[in-house]
Amino acid sequence: SPSPQTTDPQTAPEFYNYLRGFWRDGTPMTRGGNGYDPTSQDVTQFLFSGNPNNTAEWSMHQEGLSENDWRILASQKHDGVYQPGTIFTIDAVHTFNRADNLSYLENVNFAIEQSKEIQALYDLQFQADCTQNNFCEGDFCVYPGDVNDNEKVERMDLMLLGSAYAKSQENFQVPRDFISIKWDEFHAEPRNSSFANGVNRVHADGNGDGVIDVFEDRTAFSRNFGLETRHYVSHEETTTQFPHSGYLEIDFPELVNLDSGSGLTFGGIDIVDMQEFHSISYVLEYDDNIFEAFDPMVFGNVSGVIDLTMGFSKVLDPGKVLVIKGNKTQFDTNVSKIGDSFILKSRDGVSSNQTKLKVSDILIADYAENFYTLDDLEKTVMLEGESVSTTEIDGDHIRIYPNPTTGKLFIDSDLQLDYYKLYSLEGKLLKKGKVNSNQILINENPGLNIIQLFNANGLMAHKKIVVF
Repeated sequence: SPSPQTTDPQTAPEFYNYLRGFWRDGTPMTRGGNGYDPTSQDVTQFLFSGNPNNTAEWSMHQEGLSENDWRILASQKHDGVYQPGTIFTIDAVHTFNRADNLSYLENVNFAIEQSKEIQALYDLQFQADCTQNNFCEGDFCVYPGDVNDNEKVERMDLMLLGSAYAKSQENFQVPRDFISIKWDEFHAEPRNSSFANGVNRVHADGNGDGVIDVFEDRTAFSRNFGLETRHYVSHEETTTQFPHSGYLEIDFPELVNLDSGSGLTFGGIDIVDMQEFHSISYVLEYDDNIFEAFDPMVFGNVSGVIDLTMGFSKVLDPGKVLVIKGNKTQFDTNVSKIGDSFILKSRDGVSSNQTKLKVSDILIADYAENFYTLDDLEKTVMLEGESVSTTEIDGDHIRIYPNPTTGKLFIDSDLQLDYYKLYSLEGKLLKKGKVNSNQILINENPGLNIIQLFNANGLMAHKKIVVF
C-alpha cells in the first residue's frame, strides 16, 4: 500500500503543499522510488519524468510500482504579483494518443511524438500542415470579436454584442466549420437578422458555435481587442449629441495631500440620471507624471450597465484608460446613478500644485443601435505636500491671521486675491467664495482645515487653519 503521506490531501495546508510540489506533510518530492524519501536531497518538481522505454530513466515502469489508484496533479507557477483584477491566460493541452497496433510501451513513444507535433503546431498558431484550410472568400468572412465588421476590434463591438445578445436570446443557428476565437478570418453562414447598419449578426458570434452569448463571444472581443485586419482603414464613426438627459461625474477629492499615509487616492466615474440608453464608453485621463495606477488595470473591476458580465477596461497608454459598460438586457435603460471605482497612487517628487482629471471620448449607444456623444469633462485637483511648489502664506506678500481662529480671518497682502477654497484634511471641499475686503468667514467646520487663496494667476498660497 502507498505511504499515507503520498495519498489524497485532507486539510488546507496539505492541499497547499501539493500545489507547491510537496507531499502531504511538507516533505519535498524527490527523484527515485515512489518520490517520497524524507532522507533524500535529490529534490524534483516532476515525478516519474523518464520514458519507460529507457531503463536508465526514472519511471513507474522501471520502479516496478504496483497497480493502484494513481492520481495526476499539476500546478502553474507565476513569479509576479497577482493584483486584484489581473487576468492571466494559460493554454493547456491534454491529449490521448493510442494506436491499436502498438504495445503499451510503444504507445508512450507514440504519444510523445504526437505531443511534439501539437507543440509545433501551437508555436505556429496552428497554421502549418493543416489538413483543412479556413481561408475565407465571399460576403460572410468573420473575424472573432469584430462585431460591426469594420475590420478592427473596437469598443463599439462590445456595445453591439450586448444588443445582439438581447435580441437573439441565444437562438441557435448554423455554427462555423471552425469554432475558434483566434484572430483569423472564418467563413460563416449568415444569420437571419442584421444590425441597424446592415451588418449581419453572424459577426457577433465570435467563437462560431452558432450562439450569440456573453461569455465565449465576449472573450473573443477581449482577447482580440485592438487587432485589425489587413483591410482596415482608419475612419470616424457617424455620431450625434446624446438627445436625452444624463451626465458623467468625476468623483475625486479636490485636494490631495501627496505626503499623507500610503499615497493612495480613491476615485470613481459616475453616470448620473441617464435616460434611454443601452451602453456607454469613455476614456479616463490623468497625468502619469503625478499619479500612477495602484492596480495595473487602474479600475479594479468594471461592471456593465446592469451586471458584471459586460464590463471592460483597457489601459491604452500610461495615464489613459478605456472603459466600456455594455448591456445585455432588452430595451433601453434608465439609471439614477451607477459607476466604477479606481485608485491612483501619488508619485514621489511632484512639484506641481495642481493637476486635472479628464473624461473624454464619451460614446453612448441606445437599444436601436444609434451612437451618440457627450462633451468631455474635466476636474481640477489641487495638490499639497512638502515637494509641491506653492507660495508660502506667511511670506513677504501674504499674511493670514489669526490662527487659530473663531471663524473670521484677515488677510494682509499686496497682491490682488479674488477667491478662496476651504477643505477638510480628507480633501473634501467645505466652502468657497470671494475674498471681500481682505476678510473671510470660515466657521462651518471646527478643527483643522486647509485654506487656499487664488487670483487670476491661479493658486497663490495655502495653509492649515485651526477653527475653534
